[in-house]
Amino acid sequence: MVFERNKKMINLESLVKKFFKEKRSLPKVSFDFLKKENFKKIVLVGLGGSGLAARMIISLKEEIGLKKDVDLILCQDYSLPKNLPKKEILVIIISYSGKTKETLNCLQEAKRKKLPIIVISVNSLLGKKLRKEKIDFFPLEKTISPRFSLWQQLFLLLAIFKELKLIKKEIKIPSLKIEGIIKKAKKISQNFSGKIILIYSSIKNSFLAYHLKIHLNEDGKFLAFSNCLPEAVHNEFLSLPKSKKEVGLIFLEEDEKNPLFKKHLQAIFKNLQAENIRFWQINFGRKNLENYLKQTIFNAVFSFYLAKKNKEDILANNFLRKIKKDF
Repeated sequence: MVFERNKKMINLESLVKKFFKEKRSLPKVSFDFLKKENFKKIVLVGLGGSGLAARMIISLKEEIGLKKDVDLILCQDYSLPKNLPKKEILVIIISYSGKTKETLNCLQEAKRKKLPIIVISVNSLLGKKLRKEKIDFFPLEKTISPRFSLWQQLFLLLAIFKELKLIKKEIKIPSLKIEGIIKKAKKISQNFSGKIILIYSSIKNSFLAYHLKIHLNEDGKFLAFSNCLPEAVHNEFLSLPKSKKEVGLIFLEEDEKNPLFKKHLQAIFKNLQAENIRFWQINFGRKNLENYLKQTIFNAVFSFYLAKKNKEDILANNFLRKIKKDF
């Protein structure tokens, strides 16, 4: 699976296989400046691909054994949340490029308020500056784009949480059969159709639907949206019969013991078939770290193949670059 970009060849399969072959354990981390406190609130700041790991770790907080008295707060705004406590709080800034204005504004605010800070980025110049200011900086390795650094960011966050004693469980990176995931993604992408893609999941697994949406937006340049069941059935489903020529639906199923969710899906599928509305089912299994990793790999590879099928450049972002330039 190869994609040409500026005369360089991107082999996504090899990159994914290599990453998970090399990452057999969480990275070792230590703090040069941060004083280990009994942190009760962790503010995770990150936008776009730099915010995916934060969303994923929040979704998996029970599965990774996050302490019940620790509150994870996602910040994807121009400034930090209001009314934050002055004690027992830690701000973790994630910016792959180290240049995202909204995220850097939050960093400056945290510095003004003299809050404990950790920064994660590939930007070594930013890292040197922060270390001079006695702020801990953890470098990321450069990859294709921020969204493809999800797994690297996730393992680093887990290592930081472990070092700060925020999680109780022993975290091991599972051994994954990447070839099977890639084969499945390729097969479904070959048969998939739809100009507008709608992705549905249960509320507790909404991150996976959101992650797939992000990759479809950025890789394939699709109008893709995610929503949760049962809420979507009570509103947007009304428009599906009228829009069936344009839409392709994806349902992320799970092996959780929720009879109402399963019964609802059966009713939905029956009526979608009656209306000749195209839909695809993807079952990722039970909610745990291993299956979330598998599904995020699937999402990335599936979106890549759809982009390739439609001859889209997965790295093209001219329109967004213009907006950022004018911001």
